[in-house]
Amino acid sequence: MHCTRNAAYLRVPGVRIPPSPHNYFLFAVSCCLCYISREHKNTIIEICAIFVPNEDTLMRIFSRKSKTNSRIRTWYVDYYDPQKGLRVRKAGGSTKREAEQLGREIEASFLRPAESSKAEADNPPFYEYMQEYTDHLGATGITNSSLNRYTRIIQNLVDYLWKHKPGIQRLSDLRTKDVWDYIHHRKAKGIQDKTISNELMEIKKCFRFAIEINALGHNPVQNVKFKPAQKSMPHFFTKSEIEKIFNSFSKDWMKDIFRVFLFTGLRKGELMHLQWSDIDFEKRLIHIRHQIEKNGVVIYKTKTTSSARTIPMYDEVYDVLKRQKSRALHKEYVFVNSTHVPFRDDDLYHYLKPRLVKLEINGSLHTFRHTFASLLIEAGVGLRELKELLGHSRIETTMQYAHLYPHRLHDQVNQLKNLEIETGLK
Repeated sequence: MHCTRNAAYLRVPGVRIPPSPHNYFLFAVSCCLCYISREHKNTIIEICAIFVPNEDTLMRIFSRKSKTNSRIRTWYVDYYDPQKGLRVRKAGGSTKREAEQLGREIEASFLRPAESSKAEADNPPFYEYMQEYTDHLGATGITNSSLNRYTRIIQNLVDYLWKHKPGIQRLSDLRTKDVWDYIHHRKAKGIQDKTISNELMEIKKCFRFAIEINALGHNPVQNVKFKPAQKSMPHFFTKSEIEKIFNSFSKDWMKDIFRVFLFTGLRKGELMHLQWSDIDFEKRLIHIRHQIEKNGVVIYKTKTTSSARTIPMYDEVYDVLKRQKSRALHKEYVFVNSTHVPFRDDDLYHYLKPRLVKLEINGSLHTFRHTFASLLIEAGVGLRELKELLGHSRIETTMQYAHLYPHRLHDQVNQLKNLEIETGLK
């Protein structure tokens, strides 16, 4: 059916218009109005379509003028997708012929066998797909640390399902309830809400990719909403806890690593990938690069571009780095593990965590970064300067330390007494 010069209709295959007077009347009125009022033809068609059930409407090809240039028109194909159960609108190009070609392709797609009718090919074994997904991640060019983190998230899910959900053999066997059971399992193990939320985001990506490659017809994780509890104030080590932690290390080279953490506020990845070329002993500066490449491959990226920064060396840090240089453990990396090779992702965690548990001290590697911030505030450093030293992209992130400032504000206000202003009040 062709109503006007700029609007055309095609029947959706497999969808039949019920021969009711209601539908015939609406389409007849639509045709008449389109013929009488060409100025508002598209609006009239859309209004009429509202009164006709989605599954009973026709595929529509129409054009619209550009909002910025009235001479430019874009042609669209608007149709009802019975598989998705909703209307879909796609841009067909700058000419009616291109839009009609797209319409014919859409029409042909409805005539093909349904995707869900494919048995083995589109519903692979669950654990086989998970391996395929991790292989896909490795081919996307992400850094090794990111790949290890994402792989660990998938591995945790796989281990849980293998042990607690043996009935899951194929990808479509996973249900939303299984995902919620996994979340409750992680919470029961004491995993923080923020960590679970981050894991859930990666699991959602995993199943979105399955849909993209037609391995799955629906995403069982899509509607799982897990909101972390309200973020608490950053935790930092007290001076007595710092002394206990350093006394627990028997080896000087290990103490030196955590001294640098404490007095620079470096993130774990930043320290792990710190190279001698980043150290300027003459100016006493440490340069943190946004990304590090090896043989043309990016092996590390900082959290954000703002993380690239220059940190002045505290005297103790300068002494540590000089001492580390004299040890000559590695020609490229500043800090390496006990076998003199660059750190693996979990090495530093395993160095520290057992000691914290034994000492009954709450914290992690990142707590050294929070402690560095608290020490700078105690020394009188302002929020703006703290933002630059920590490499935050937004001042709002640095504001999490603002609760440490009230006592500093009292000290600043009390400086007024040095002005010796006389007001006559005794």
